[in-house]
Amino acid sequence: MNKKFSTLTVCIKKALLPTLVLGTCTTAFAAAQEDGKNKITKEDIEQIEVRGYAASVEKSINMKRFSNSVVDAVSAEDIGKFPDQTVADALQRIPGVQVEKDLGGESDRVSIRGTAPHLNITLLNGQNVASATASASITRPSRGFNYSLLPAEMVDTLEVYKSAEADIDEGSIGGTVVVKTRKPLDSEANYAALSVKAFHFENADETKPYVSGLYSWKNEAQDFGFNVGFVHKETATQRDSKEVRFGYRSTDANQDGNAEFYPGAVGYNRYASDSDLDTATATFQYAANDNLEFVFNNLYSKSEHESYGTYSSGFILQNIANIENPVIVDGTVVAGDLPAHNNLGYYGNAGYLGEFKTQAHDLKVTFKADDYTLTGQFGYSKADGEVSDVYSEYYANTNASFTLENGTPDVTLSADLSPEDYRLDYNHKNDIFNDSDELYAQFDVEYLLDTGFFTAIKAGVKYREHTKAASLMKANYPKVSAAGENFNLGMFASDSASDGILWQFDNNQYADWISSTSPTSGPYEHLDYTFDLEETVTAGYVKAVFEHNKWRGNMGVRAVKTELDSRSVEYTGRSFAPENIQDVYSSNSYDDFLPSVNINYDFTDDVVLRFAAAKVMSRPDYDFLSARKSGYCAAATGCKGSQGNPDLKPYRSTQYDLSAEWYFNESSILSLAYFIKALIRILPIPLLKSSGHGQTLILALKRFVIS
Repeated sequence: MNKKFSTLTVCIKKALLPTLVLGTCTTAFAAAQEDGKNKITKEDIEQIEVRGYAASVEKSINMKRFSNSVVDAVSAEDIGKFPDQTVADALQRIPGVQVEKDLGGESDRVSIRGTAPHLNITLLNGQNVASATASASITRPSRGFNYSLLPAEMVDTLEVYKSAEADIDEGSIGGTVVVKTRKPLDSEANYAALSVKAFHFENADETKPYVSGLYSWKNEAQDFGFNVGFVHKETATQRDSKEVRFGYRSTDANQDGNAEFYPGAVGYNRYASDSDLDTATATFQYAANDNLEFVFNNLYSKSEHESYGTYSSGFILQNIANIENPVIVDGTVVAGDLPAHNNLGYYGNAGYLGEFKTQAHDLKVTFKADDYTLTGQFGYSKADGEVSDVYSEYYANTNASFTLENGTPDVTLSADLSPEDYRLDYNHKNDIFNDSDELYAQFDVEYLLDTGFFTAIKAGVKYREHTKAASLMKANYPKVSAAGENFNLGMFASDSASDGILWQFDNNQYADWISSTSPTSGPYEHLDYTFDLEETVTAGYVKAVFEHNKWRGNMGVRAVKTELDSRSVEYTGRSFAPENIQDVYSSNSYDDFLPSVNINYDFTDDVVLRFAAAKVMSRPDYDFLSARKSGYCAAATGCKGSQGNPDLKPYRSTQYDLSAEWYFNESSILSLAYFIKALIRILPIPLLKSSGHGQTLILALKRFVIS
């Protein structure tokens, strides 16, 4: 009789801030098999190392302590001790790192040392990953990394480089995040982990699952292995609010010749969304011999997103001129009544349905000899995003009153107003497409030295091609305003009211109506969102590593050539007639020479002093580089429109870091850091001015940080 014994660990997590998180996770470790024995002996039980939170913190601190540059890190054990949903959630525990949340409340963008997300780069196993979006809240694609596609369970370590090194890709002003995934030969054979959680979202009154797992295997010779991981996550969000929209305008409410300011609209807003994410990874590792190793990383991710926003207000800008009984405080109308008007009772609804798909494949080949290491890395990454955006506006003939006096916007419409009183006015559908792909090849050589001061010299070259494209197809649909018609097409639920005027809207019925109705205009390409960019980057570097007595660090230089080809459209007429629209092509190139130095002094066994200096650069966001131009000039309104500039130069910065770190025990640190970033940026040219001219902005950013 064969028996297999295993150890099973079960953990339960609970949190009540602000949603209830219930989860179970299991970890199974294979044990030895016995033939013909029922008795469990000491030899049959596999030894299990129990590592607590302090041990994970110690690992992260040691990565920082013994690095040759200004680096902060988070280890996999550290991530596992917190209910982090994305890599961005884990990064926010690092000093100087802030996260941005999307409309659903999930962290998806990272800022480092106060710089915008697109001024920082994130590398997966040392390489860029193409990104796209499934949300209409980010219709203009950015260089920022899409953290929502990479759940924290997939990660081995996170490293945030706050100072530059010559062998790390350029493109960051604030810092560089390096995400490293697990390798099978570094894990135990037949290692498996499973986590099952249920999240209850109180505002949406929905419970959603979160399932993740990882399995790692390697052969007895320990020269070949693979691991596979997966995450399935669902989220739900609903947020109700009262707010002022459209800013403040001026009016003569008292009709005394003095202008007062009034709110553009006061009303109630509801945002609700549902999202599904599926991410899978597969890594294969083969050590052909003691010198040659192959690692093949693969990532697949798909996200589906559905949301809608409803806004119900008492008025819009053009019909407040008849305000009665105004209450004016410090020149601002904070309350008043509006007589019955055909365009009061404004009701707007926006619905979004989208998805994005991402894949990344990376092959790394390493050959190690006694005194040198050769590395080649080749890869391809692709992302596609598609969003369907529908929007509609409804109006009713009603009177209204509003107040801001209590600090909370409130609006009241006629007591007998019902959903059937609304008529469908303006409505449209936008189909937004965005895609990105990247192809790269990189070669590095590191040679070990025995000179007494310099310990190694490293050099390499890299070539990559990156494309980014976006477009928006717009169609307008007919109004429903004739007498006797069902004005709102039955899309309001009259038996469901919230705050008196925020009725539930049937998005599915509206989508069916859109699909079965012919548009009054379009579909036509919206020029403000149309571009196609191809960016080619060629880089080379050399870096020297030194260590002598208590001194250690590195110095080097990176040379980069960036070439850009931009295609877009130009529109300068009053209509979308063919003669007013033309394709525009533009090319640009620039060179950067980026020296860097990191010097570290081990003042005592527990105190490390660091100094770093470098020139760094970050390329402008894709939308700014578009060659598009749309606009027109009229006697009544002057010139209006928007324009990109493919001739933009990158952000460039000279930066300095000075820090002191005291490691007063194995899992604790007190650090003080002072840094300066002198940033130079060429801004987009003003509309309708000649191409190639810009403005120069010099910004000195200084920070003193204690952590």
